[in-house]
Amino acid sequence: MKKAVIWLSLSTPLLAAPWIQPFPLGSITTSRPAMGAYFSSEIDPNSIDFVIDGRSWKAEAGKQAGRWALSPNYDVDRGRHLATFSGRTFDGKPIRKDWTFTIQEAANLEFTALFPAPGLSGPNPPRVGASLNAPVSAVRLEIDGKERSTQGGEGAVFHQLSQPLAPGLHRAFIQVIGLDGLVSEKSWTFQVQ
Repeated sequence: MKKAVIWLSLSTPLLAAPWIQPFPLGSITTSRPAMGAYFSSEIDPNSIDFVIDGRSWKAEAGKQAGRWALSPNYDVDRGRHLATFSGRTFDGKPIRKDWTFTIQEAANLEFTALFPAPGLSGPNPPRVGASLNAPVSAVRLEIDGKERSTQGGEGAVFHQLSQPLAPGLHRAFIQVIGLDGLVSEKSWTFQVQ
């Protein structure tokens, strides 16, 4: 009589680790940024503490399912700030996320005109971009969320359209870095008939 050995492999699905997505990150030019974090459903929202530069904002943070945020009604000091988001999961495991962000001085660079003009309804424009009051060192231009090549001339940076845009509403976004290293950006919508 032969004996058969059968191996059973039982597997349990691995649970995703709790995640925290903080904001803002890096350097920003707005003086009143929303500060906080999105977090996964494994984190107990009643255990959370939100600290910026050593001060707890637990009581003042705006709380929603999966999101805690502080929207200051004052100008945040320029410079680097340390933020900490901590708490525990529903099964008692501690979680913590530290990050930094920097408030930079707003650039003196200004957009003197956007083209096509915001809200403009008309035929396809020949180009999309902006006129500037000073030279820049770098440009990022997006049309409908896609980055486009740019060229400059006559105090403006723009994308020369090689094909017409489809009729409807379009969104443009431009970000420029001035020669002083400071960032300016603008977004607008325009209508093509």
